[in-house]
Amino acid sequence: MKDVKQILSCLEKTPEILSGLLTRIPEDILKTRRIDNSWSIHEHACHVAIGDRIGFLARLHQFLNEESLLFTPLSGESFPEDHFMKLDLEQAIDGFFNDRAELIDKAGSLDEPLWSKEGEHPEYVTYTPHIMLRHLLMHDHLHMYRIEELWLTRDEYLSSI
Repeated sequence: MKDVKQILSCLEKTPEILSGLLTRIPEDILKTRRIDNSWSIHEHACHVAIGDRIGFLARLHQFLNEESLLFTPLSGESFPEDHFMKLDLEQAIDGFFNDRAELIDKAGSLDEPLWSKEGEHPEYVTYTPHIMLRHLLMHDHLHMYRIEELWLTRDEYLSSI
C-alpha cells in the first residue's frame, strides 16, 4: 500500500481542481447537453461534488464499523434523470470541500489491516478501502476530463460520453 499517501493527497486536492476548472467555464454553457443522452458540465460536476456524501463516506464508515460487508452499486443511473441538473452547483461544490476533508480525515485514520479489509461489491472481483479510494480518485478525474472535454472540444471531435 505504498501509494496510499499519494492517493489521499490527490483526493484532497480534487475539490480545488474542480472548483478552479468550473470558474473558467462560461455560465451559459454549464447546463448544455452537447450530446444526446449524456450529461452536461453541471451534471458531471454535481455528480463528483456529492459523491462522497451519498456514497463514499458511508462506505468508508462501513469498512470501519462492520464485519460482514455488502455494498450496493451507486451510479448516475441510481437517480432520476434530472437529479444532478436540479442541484445547486455552488452549494454542491461548497459541500464538496467539507465532505472530502471528512473523507480524507477518516481514511487517514485507517491502520494497515483496514486498508486491505475486503467487502463484497457486485461490480468488482474484490473491494477494499484501498481499491475504493483509488477508484474514487480515478472517478473524480474521469468526470473532470469530461467537463473539460464538453467545454473545449469542437463538436466534430467530441466523443459520445
